[in-house]
Amino acid sequence: MSTHSDHSVKLFNEGCNCCQAVVAARAGEFGVPDETALAMGAAFGGGMRRGEVCGAVVGGLMLLGLKYGARSPADQEQKAVANAKPSSSWTPSRPGTDRTSAANS
Repeated sequence: MSTHSDHSVKLFNEGCNCCQAVVAARAGEFGVPDETALAMGAAFGGGMRRGEVCGAVVGGLMLLGLKYGARSPADQEQKAVANAKPSSSWTPSRPGTDRTSAANS
């Protein structure tokens, strides 16, 4: 695969849900086996089964947690990094496109 997004698309086309495809494409970088990555994302298909936030967004947040998340309950500095709000300048390219229901319309 030439890019992580290509790998995610391949996994999605093979039957993974959005979350699984995003997490599994990058989880190996964090020492997470493919089987574990797929299991982690399994319950987030179809907008958490309700047509809400797309699993790709959830998968991205999981990866941010793997990269920046606290490694112990006492690690307050890392908690602050992992829980930081996104930049106020970021917005989806189309309002509502972080929702599965919008993506499928």
